[in-house]
Amino acid sequence: MAEMNASNIGHVIEGIGFEYGFDATGEFEDFGNEFKVKWIRMGRNIEFKVSDYLVGAPEEIFSEYISVVFKKITDWEYEPQYSPAAQEYLEKMKLARLARGMASEKA
Repeated sequence: MAEMNASNIGHVIEGIGFEYGFDATGEFEDFGNEFKVKWIRMGRNIEFKVSDYLVGAPEEIFSEYISVVFKKITDWEYEPQYSPAAQEYLEKMKLARLARGMASEKA
């Protein structure tokens, strides 16, 4: 199982974007203790900045997360649905975010 890193994020996002009709690029970004994804869209072109909390995530979990983002972009009424494995992983990332926030408050 491949893990996500700075060298493969662009390829993964590009492939998923193609499935949704977009020319997509992406990179990881440090948002401090925030777990989020930001994007800029101009027509069919879209550029993602993805929380560095997902560095090291299994590619399958990352792909599912980004697919949900694309579904939400193309259908604002879409209610995100994740597999149990993705839900568990994303919950761990939320806990890591909270721990990082508490550590920075103590510093």
